[in-house]
Amino acid sequence: MINGQYSDGKTSQVTPAVGGMVSKYFEVKTTSGRFLIREKITLVEISSRLGNVPRTVNFPSGAQFISEDNEAIDKMTGEHLGKKNILYAIETHLVPVIFSTIFALLVCGWLIMEGIPLGTKLVVERLPEELTKAIGAGSIDALDYSLFDSSELAASKQREVRDLLQPLLKQHSSLGASIHFRSSEGANAFALPDGSIVLTDDLFDILYDDNELIAIVYHELGHLHHRHILRRVLQGSVISILVFLITGDLGNIDLIVGLPTLMADLAYSREFELEADSFAVKSMHEQHISVQHFSSMLQRISVNAENESKKIDDGLFKYFSTHPHVEERIKLVNRYLLESN
Repeated sequence: MINGQYSDGKTSQVTPAVGGMVSKYFEVKTTSGRFLIREKITLVEISSRLGNVPRTVNFPSGAQFISEDNEAIDKMTGEHLGKKNILYAIETHLVPVIFSTIFALLVCGWLIMEGIPLGTKLVVERLPEELTKAIGAGSIDALDYSLFDSSELAASKQREVRDLLQPLLKQHSSLGASIHFRSSEGANAFALPDGSIVLTDDLFDILYDDNELIAIVYHELGHLHHRHILRRVLQGSVISILVFLITGDLGNIDLIVGLPTLMADLAYSREFELEADSFAVKSMHEQHISVQHFSSMLQRISVNAENESKKIDDGLFKYFSTHPHVEERIKLVNRYLLESN
């Protein structure tokens, strides 16, 4: 007989007991010999062995017999049921453990680099436009509260820019895009989920002509067209859930777990930037605007960024940038020029 403890599943009381096979039944008695429960072996469920974790024999009534004598339970199930504990066999042999670990890492890597982006793209593309607008509603108001100041750009200049960009917005009216001017540190432009395209005052200090501004706005329209903002938010959430499922804790993610997660998120950002670049280049070509304006603008913005943080765009550190290496983006422009000629 196997030593263990018995619980009737109705009260919190636990009774020292012994259990084992009697003919085709699993029977449990107290250590003094008093009968507790008896059930056909085909109706009870015996938990699989996992290390030295106590085993549980579950009865249909909810009662349980729990034992730490794994060897005795293995012997019993092997002799009477002909069962082999495959999980425990794998766990106790080095080669299966190595292959299982490699397989798990490959699956996780595929999920992060391919599966999650593909899944979130399919989900976001099927969201109704009204829902995406509702999700992004109030985003610019929140940024005004925490990040932006009112634009100091002259009202006449703002009207001039709006008139210049109106044909672009009309061309892609389904995106519901609108232009907003704000004052913030650095030359920047970005799109929000509700269709707002924000242009900072400093951006106009580094632009040479209107075509470069058009290139920038086409790029932001590309982000809206592909719903990059929502995709990145959703991907970040899925990665956090995946990390939680693997580690069991989001509060104490160490560098080994957190760094790959960060790099994956940045890789998504770089992919989105290239996708928006492709949209901008294609749109400019269709409107008979030289894409060289886009290339020269990229180089100038890159030089401006390097003056602030030169090391971020060099060598290994380029992988920690949310934007692709500028040479990669210029190659995309040149490749498009070759393909379109």
